Order: sequence, then C-alpha cells, then structure tokens
Amino acid sequence: MNEVDEEEPIESEGLGRLLIPGAVIAAIVGAGIFFINSGRNEPKKAASEPSEVAKETRGQQRRMIEIAPASITAPENFKTISAGLNDIIDELLTNLNGVKDSESAERAVPGIKAIVTKIDTLAPGLKTLSSSERSKIDELLLEQMKKLNPLIDQINAMPEIGNTIPPLLEQARKILARYAN
Repeated sequence: MNEVDEEEPIESEGLGRLLIPGAVIAAIVGAGIFFINSGRNEPKKAASEPSEVAKETRGQQRRMIEIAPASITAPENFKTISAGLNDIIDELLTNLNGVKDSESAERAVPGIKAIVTKIDTLAPGLKTLSSSERSKIDELLLEQMKKLNPLIDQINAMPEIGNTIPPLLEQARKILARYAN
C-alpha cells in the first residue's frame, strides 16, 4: 500500500501568530485616539465666536463710552476747554509770527487750517459749561484776541501774501469771536 504522507498542520510560531491580534489591538487603540482627539477641536471653534454674554458686555461698554463725554464733570471740562483754547491760540500766534512774505504765508496755510479745525472741536464742550465758567472762557478769549487781532491785521495788510491766508485768518477770527460771546 502506498503510504500517503499526511502532513500534520504546522503551528505557526513567533511573529506570524501575533500579527492578526496585534493589528486588531492597534486598530482599536488608533480609533480610540482618533475619537478622543477629534472632540478636542470643538471648544476651539466655540471660543472663536463670542458668546451672547460677551456680545452684551461689549454693547454695554460702547454705551458707557458714548455716555462718558456728557458725564465729565464741569470743572474737568472747563480745564480741558480753557487749556485747549490757550494751546490753539498759542499755536496760531506761533504760526502767524512766522509769516513775513508770500513763501512763509504759504507754509503757514496747512497749520492754520489745522488750527481752525481744532477750534471747532471745542465747540460742543462750551455748551456744557456753567455761566460762570462760560464767562471765564469769554475773558480768556477776549484777552487772547487782543494779541491775535493786531497780528492778523498786520498779515492781512501785507500785499505780497496773496489771497490764500486772509480768508483763513478771518475764519479763525470769526470762530473765536463767536465763542467769546
């Protein structure tokens, strides 16, 4: 009889026997890590958008800022306005003292335009002053105008300065005179 060699199943040894269970364990661990890390991005997205409380707080801050100028106490407002007027008139006097000819007059024009704009920024504050503070501002302006008017007249009398600077000077004078009343 022929003997048929029956092969006995060979049990795998070593690394081959651990390959499938190791791959399954690695897949489970990988999936766990993936799910844990994917949930961490969610708070970052939520933090980038302001909450309703934050929006409301910002709205309250804006309202407080809008109210703040009206709530400045009168003495602070008076000090700010009087100091501002003194600074503006001193700056105007400095600019005008440098005007000697047409070239210096042209160089002074941008500064005078800026000063006229600054004068107008103080107008709203004048309305908040008490009558006694307002009279002090009037005295201050009248005193400063005594220095300013002769200089403006002197510059306007210069034939070489052209037509650019006299209208600006008259505008500044009218605005200051209006505030002095």
